[in-house]
Amino acid sequence: MRIHKNKTHSWGIWKMQESLDELLLSFDNSSRYENEIENFSSSKRQLEYITTRILLKHMLGEEKRIAYHPNGKPYLSDNSYHISISHSGDFVAIILSNQYVVGIDIEKYGMKIDSLVSRFIRLDESPTVFQGEKRWSYLLHWSAKEVVFKILNEQNVDFKKHLKIEPFQTESYGSFLAQESRTVDNRLFNIFYRIYPEFVLTWSVVE
Repeated sequence: MRIHKNKTHSWGIWKMQESLDELLLSFDNSSRYENEIENFSSSKRQLEYITTRILLKHMLGEEKRIAYHPNGKPYLSDNSYHISISHSGDFVAIILSNQYVVGIDIEKYGMKIDSLVSRFIRLDESPTVFQGEKRWSYLLHWSAKEVVFKILNEQNVDFKKHLKIEPFQTESYGSFLAQESRTVDNRLFNIFYRIYPEFVLTWSVVE
């Protein structure tokens, strides 16, 4: 588990390695959570659901209820924080802010991204080489567009047509700009990122 905190926001990452039974021991009232997940279609979905709530508990020091808007966007039922959640492989990531709208995305490293490049990389975007390959940069482009998509909360967003990543040199961590053209505001977002051996993490805080 990794947790990062500063004045405006905090984010956390959890790798799902424990069994469901072990995870449920983290709650005072585990039966409530068991009831919530009993009809889930897969054990992986159950693990994601429980791990997300345990990570949230570690970040805040208390349990809070996560609810969902009709479009699937999460929120805290007491509206105490803005929240964004991401899952990839066996990783879960959460970002919180009690002041600002936030978005986060985690993407596990893998070759699958290579076959998707033409769907989201524009001709005026410039993925760069990091550790001898462009795959990390592809992941950052995709992940950053996921963050913007979550913050926009709009329908019919085309990642290639409506979202543009401004040129940047891929490093192990840093920031870059993302521009959206889906709305009349044409908003510009500052995207922060970190590259880990198994995944990339991107996030944005709209101040």
